[in-house]
Amino acid sequence: GGSGRDYVDFAIEKFKEKYPDVKIITDIGPKNAETLRPRFVAGNPPDVIMANYSELDYFALIADDQLAPIDEVLASPVPGNESKTLEDLFVPGILDRGESNGKRYILPGFVHYYGFWYDKALFDENGWSAPNNYDELMSVSQQIQEAGEVSPFTYQGLYPSYLLRTMFFPLVASHGGTQAIDDIDNLVPGAWQSEAVINAARDIQEFTAKYLMDGTIALNHTQAQMEFINRRAAMIPCGTYLENEMKGNWPDDFELKYMFTPVRDDNGGSKYTWATCDFVSIPSKAKNPEMAKEFLKILYTDDVRAIGAEKAGGVNPIVGGADGFEELLPASVVYTNDMLSSDDAVVIFGKYEIWYKTIYKKAQDSLTALVTGKYTPEEFAEEVEKEAERVRNDDSIKKY
Repeated sequence: GGSGRDYVDFAIEKFKEKYPDVKIITDIGPKNAETLRPRFVAGNPPDVIMANYSELDYFALIADDQLAPIDEVLASPVPGNESKTLEDLFVPGILDRGESNGKRYILPGFVHYYGFWYDKALFDENGWSAPNNYDELMSVSQQIQEAGEVSPFTYQGLYPSYLLRTMFFPLVASHGGTQAIDDIDNLVPGAWQSEAVINAARDIQEFTAKYLMDGTIALNHTQAQMEFINRRAAMIPCGTYLENEMKGNWPDDFELKYMFTPVRDDNGGSKYTWATCDFVSIPSKAKNPEMAKEFLKILYTDDVRAIGAEKAGGVNPIVGGADGFEELLPASVVYTNDMLSSDDAVVIFGKYEIWYKTIYKKAQDSLTALVTGKYTPEEFAEEVEKEAERVRNDDSIKKY
């Protein structure tokens, strides 16, 4: 995906310096979640797995005793910085995302912050201002549309999770605060039919009905992002891996900039961003668990993190994660991290999409139906709430 494999290869080199007699076999690719599933079923998983949690159901693996606890690793000193344990490095609360029954099973890889992206050079050339709220978004989109040269907005239509994370949930938070999202995470009855959810759905339907680029629904992520790069769409939602993922395609005069999703000002002008992480774990049936633990420690050393910044454009969710790497990171990532340090920035680490995959899938499908006009905002909310109710009442599904 957007991170590439260079930093993993470098971590392997560093590992071999310490353990020269250990042979490492890698299987790295954008479809690694698909190749992992049959290996777990066959009882022959690799020693370390790294996958995007939206593709691989980590908590189903935990519930099935397929992943090993990593508390021992977290309590270990960091190689090259023995004054700290691995746990000491991480920002508060982030490790809780990988906890179940009082044990931790998941280490976070790179953190990705979602928002709107635009070409500042294009905006400046046309006298358009980056919008700060929903009303300004509607206004500038009308200006862009009237100019007639470029569509105001596109997104990765075949993967509606982009729009869900980047626009829908920040709008929900702007209408109902982060409590509205906590209620969704915690399966509170009626959470998906709250006023905040319905109003957010109404905003998205209004915006996309007027300003979405024709053909967007049929585009995958790279196709939509190329439409943006080729200046056929003025704005696109994506994570902070965007610049690195599309490396080699950016025009020299393209000035890529991040903006917080332009939302309603109902909550004191707070700026919301959804954040995700890649996950790293050790299968319980790993054949070399001790070496796997040592490899996990290597991933968070300064040398490997520096290569991750340079080659993958990635920042780990550790305290001061970007400090010292400003010259190595893509300019867009540095710019975004600076924006996220503002007092009004609110980072949302939603949990429902990790814990309850069928709700996550239903929300994506229903969002597409909302954008295409098949569902009203109320019908969107009703459909997802039905699935949440089914999960809530199914005793065979572990609740978190």
